Amino acid sequence: MSLSLVGRSAQSVFYSAQASRSGGPTLLLGAADGELAMALAARGHRVVGVEPSAFLLGEARARPTGSLGQLQLLQSDLRTLRLPEQFALVLAPHNALTLAHQPEDLEAVLDTVRRHLQPTGAFVFDVSGLAAQPAADHAFGRPLFAAHFRERQGHRAIRRARRVRWSGSDLEAALAGAGLEPRERYADFDGRPWDEGDPMQVVVAGPKAASGDDGRPATV
Repeated sequence: MSLSLVGRSAQSVFYSAQASRSGGPTLLLGAADGELAMALAARGHRVVGVEPSAFLLGEARARPTGSLGQLQLLQSDLRTLRLPEQFALVLAPHNALTLAHQPEDLEAVLDTVRRHLQPTGAFVFDVSGLAAQPAADHAFGRPLFAAHFRERQGHRAIRRARRVRWSGSDLEAALAGAGLEPRERYADFDGRPWDEGDPMQVVVAGPKAASGDDGRPATV
């Protein structure tokens, strides 16, 4: 899961710009070790960070937070999370969507996104290592090689988590099924336009325009 310091800096700047653009509270799905959540809170954004892993959440809570009163960290399954508020911005950084192992898991996570997103809000996420074809076309319904990461405490492995290589069409279909649509796509955190075949997507999405509208997405 670790990124280079350069990558983390570019990612932090990009997501912070999205938080400033949204002008409202941010829900971060897959807070991991808390680094991004704390970087956003340090810039004055109110952030609710949610992490399903107790180990990673413990790492996040062990970080010195200083006066980050705008930050709340919670442990929950991203598929079933239900909070009593909606957010101007929902983030799924660090390839979080690739930890949904089955199509129904991805659908459930995106349903969580839609339920917590304000009508004019934005859902922003990054995915890398995109497959060339939909998961249903892979041998046995999945790629022959599946990337994974292991959580560690010292030299001891705590948990192994497999990542799924969703294709661009998999993601597009899942977003549509959740009532969401892409508005912007980038190939990296520096804003390079995305081209078909790029292995990484950074996507800014939002709720589909309601029936009867002029069909143009609302300005984020």
